[in-house]
Amino acid sequence: MERGEKLKSLRAAVNWKIVKKRRDLLDQLYDLTSDWEVQLPNLRDIFQPEEIDWLLSEAANELNNNNQLRFIKFVASTGYKFGEDRELQRLHRTSAVHLAVKDPNNRNLLPSLFQIYSNVNCVDESGLTHFHVACEFGLDDVVKKFLDLGEDPNYRWPASGDAPLHLAVESGNTELVDLILSHGVDPNLTDQDESGNTPLHEALANDNIEVAKVLLRRGANPNLINEEGKTPLHIICKRASRQEELLAIFPRLAQLDVMDTLGRTPLRWAVENLVPRVVNILLDHGADLSSFVFPTASDFDERFDRRAFSSIYTNFKLRMASSLLVIAENLENRGYEFNRSEALTIMRFFAKHDLFEKPSNLDEFWYNNKEFVRITGRVHPVALNNRRLSYMQLFPKRAVKIRWSAPGRETPLLRASDQSFWLRRSRREILRARPESQYPRAGNGRDSPLHLAVMFDRKKITEMLLRSGADPTLVNAAGLTPVDIICKGHRDDIDSVKMMFELGNEKISTVAGPSARVKSAVSNRLVNLAKNTAEKMRPIKN
Repeated sequence: MERGEKLKSLRAAVNWKIVKKRRDLLDQLYDLTSDWEVQLPNLRDIFQPEEIDWLLSEAANELNNNNQLRFIKFVASTGYKFGEDRELQRLHRTSAVHLAVKDPNNRNLLPSLFQIYSNVNCVDESGLTHFHVACEFGLDDVVKKFLDLGEDPNYRWPASGDAPLHLAVESGNTELVDLILSHGVDPNLTDQDESGNTPLHEALANDNIEVAKVLLRRGANPNLINEEGKTPLHIICKRASRQEELLAIFPRLAQLDVMDTLGRTPLRWAVENLVPRVVNILLDHGADLSSFVFPTASDFDERFDRRAFSSIYTNFKLRMASSLLVIAENLENRGYEFNRSEALTIMRFFAKHDLFEKPSNLDEFWYNNKEFVRITGRVHPVALNNRRLSYMQLFPKRAVKIRWSAPGRETPLLRASDQSFWLRRSRREILRARPESQYPRAGNGRDSPLHLAVMFDRKKITEMLLRSGADPTLVNAAGLTPVDIICKGHRDDIDSVKMMFELGNEKISTVAGPSARVKSAVSNRLVNLAKNTAEKMRPIKN
């Protein structure tokens, strides 16, 4: 029997009202269409449009599977179009496109899916459109078609507040960014989350130098601040790498001495990060030394620890020591006068981190660092048996994607970019994540998204997580629940306490059996914190 007849026979034998029969049919279609390349059928002669839509959605909703990719490519190759009799319309429905992007491994399905759904711009219940998806994944040809047909280039995803331009910037596709800006979009459009970032902030935080060039050419203002008071120049100088390359594209009209909400100027961040050449660039362009405040010992310690933990360079300590000495010399040559306290800060920093004498093998600090071995040992046992390899060498792919963290340290992804940018991406992943993989299980040693949202005082994300079913009783590697983190914090955070009671109470109250102690502990901590906070808020009697 030829394949066309076989396909008709399979469809005719299925009772479409029975889901299992439909599922069995899809499995059979995977086999039948896996290498079908000639004499392709007209699927509309065999299936109803809603039937093909169900098959596509079911395939797109599966975890990464080569069969699903081959099947979706097959449907696209037949020339089938969803809604082919319509002009472009916005339909309120969750399509296979929406389902595919729930799993990062399924994103290679998008080109074929957009070929099939080229005549519709579907909107799911969160307000996410096909247009948003195309922007996020840098599909400039798809975006161009939407724009040519009248799609609004300023329409935000309601659930996250993301604008098409912000999504395009994160994709790193310069042609797409330029395309959207050519349709009259404001290059200084701020994000609607707590960050207040402009597209230029985001491009610089993500190493998208070419995108930053496009934004500047199209009129992006290099002096706008975000909610943390940071200009794009702060973002560059706060980074751990590529600062010189990023500074090279910046116009001379950038303001050099703006203080962020922490009271730090770009020069202060560059000194704190121990990057001498960046310090010189800022001074050459007129950074003001008269109001410069030298970093404290704790500032240097924090940056050193982060760099030590993430560095894969040999002679790491020698690099850090020489960098600080060069910076100190350059500041003096430019007229800065160190006081006794600042000189002692440098001396104590050298002493604390053993920077005065060169060990026989400087990079042994990295390979034999107990903190490194302790944390990587949780992730992969080979780290315990091979201390001569860096984390990047042991896990080159996982190092980019992994989202674990250790007590008191940022995650690798948070170190790679400013925390607000990571949380912004995390919010989108949360909104469309699969329920079964949305939150890590208790006891696996990781910080859940709820832990991170509470740590960084992101109340909007905390609320969204709780409403989405996040568990406030999960325990991280330090044995802390999100509630514990609130209780141990230095803020009198009555708002977060109230939110946990109102939105997390159902989860807490349903903990049963051996976990009843967790329920009790969480509830007691909340009550105690509420009492303590209320006590502190009472007026002092004279």
